[in-house]
Amino acid sequence: MNKLCSKCKRVKSSSAFNKDKSTYDGLYSSCKVCRKGVSRKGYLTSRTKILSTTSTYRRKNKTRILAQRKDWRARNRQLHNWRAIKWRIEHPEEARNQSAKKRARKYLQWVEDVDRRIVYNRDKGICYLCGLPVDPKNWHQDHKIPLSKGGPHSYANVAVTHPRCNLEKGIKVAA
Repeated sequence: MNKLCSKCKRVKSSSAFNKDKSTYDGLYSSCKVCRKGVSRKGYLTSRTKILSTTSTYRRKNKTRILAQRKDWRARNRQLHNWRAIKWRIEHPEEARNQSAKKRARKYLQWVEDVDRRIVYNRDKGICYLCGLPVDPKNWHQDHKIPLSKGGPHSYANVAVTHPRCNLEKGIKVAA
């Protein structure tokens, strides 16, 4: 079955139209392409208004929104934990970076966005404690001056190490 699009005035097959139960033929009067173009155009023209309204609402209702999120997490703890675990499995590097930043904030230290890949490439995959190559999939990012001793979480203070070398060093300052 063919149908005339009310927007572009072209005759198209019925598969080019979205379903609409309220019409006599069960299809929208305009084709999918025209409907998408109109909705996209409308969105782009009102985008700034939508964003400003949203940010204003979020600013005014910050505590309410945070309370709603906390309440949802409490009611859906299992789902929330499952999503967090799934994300950590899918994004292991980002999860490690996030964990390191959290530890640094715990010690009230200055925190820089440290990308593990950049550190690995900078150190050429060589352990700074023993001088041997490190497995690219199994290595630690060590703080030369530990966070607990006042060292910052920054590129200048982190280096590549073997897990064993790092764990043997512990919280001592490397010589």
